Amino acid sequence: VRFETASATEFGGSGYDLICYMDCFHDLGDPLGAARHTRAALNEDGCLLLVEPFAGDRVEDNISPVGRMFYAASTALCVPNSLSQDVGLGLGAQAGEARLAEVLTEPGSARVRRATETPLNLVIEARPCSRNTTPNGDDNDYDNAKPDQRPRPPPPTRHGRDPGPPPR
Repeated sequence: VRFETASATEFGGSGYDLICYMDCFHDLGDPLGAARHTRAALNEDGCLLLVEPFAGDRVEDNISPVGRMFYAASTALCVPNSLSQDVGLGLGAQAGEARLAEVLTEPGSARVRRATETPLNLVIEARPCSRNTTPNGDDNDYDNAKPDQRPRPPPPTRHGRDPGPPPR
């Protein structure tokens, strides 16, 4: 095992089995460029593993104490950091699963799915789409689906419980 520091769009090597982005993908100025470079660096069946803040795709899915904290952090830290870099896409901490999947499918990692979740994080797996890949019908399957055809993820919950009505 070897650890190196490098830009997400310029790191060296190829044929990787696994490349991970841990709570940083939304901070990148060029997440699409990073996804493209990662796809090129993975082996034929390699996996990009993304751990990101748990965010719903709609603002109303994020109205909770945790969602408020993530929006505050995004406004103060994540978006300004991203905007200060080349490209400056500015995904922010509340990018949402559908937006992340959209960025990941752009460079050809078409098999994108939610691998698991915690009350604070989404864990997303993206694998290369081979010629034989077809959707498997799983409700959590994003294979070859356009963003507006993907199932909407459930809203974030507090420690696995129903969040109840939004606070007033």
